[in-house]
Amino acid sequence: YKMTAAAWLLRRTGARWPWVAFFHGHTAEDLKVRVYHAVDRALLPRADRLVLMAEAHRARFAHARDASRVRVVHNAVIALPNGGAAAPDLGAAREAARARHGADVPLVGVVGRLSHEKGVDVLLDACALLRGRGVRFAAVVAGDGPDRAALDARCRELGLAEDVTFLGHVAAVQG
Repeated sequence: YKMTAAAWLLRRTGARWPWVAFFHGHTAEDLKVRVYHAVDRALLPRADRLVLMAEAHRARFAHARDASRVRVVHNAVIALPNGGAAAPDLGAAREAARARHGADVPLVGVVGRLSHEKGVDVLLDACALLRGRGVRFAAVVAGDGPDRAALDARCRELGLAEDVTFLGHVAAVQG
């Protein structure tokens, strides 16, 4: 919200350079955070371009001054089985997963705060589907947050403890 407010204020003072704003989603931790998100919702549609991280967010910004200026660019990382990573390299965790499962096994994962709106539970459900279909894979969850214990328990319930590694907080993603 701070950058959004700063860009809006600069616009109000006459700045004319293009304003590209990004919306990553919202949380509802406490009143202060909800107020920050309200500021974002009010000001983001005024940007020259608005980049959303998911198609589901488009409805929140249907009131943008020009809907054609709203774009969805999904947050995604693809690590190729041959080691040609098109994404952050999680170093030792990646190598450990490949040593356990094989170098040719796809590595999937998520890097982020472990809270409901991030959808890590969806990743775990997808991993369970893969395993149920006999697809070999390894998964890494890098991050921490309020849902860590519940996600870890869900992983065990789904029988994925051998396939999914929870790393906790990772300071340097490209390690």
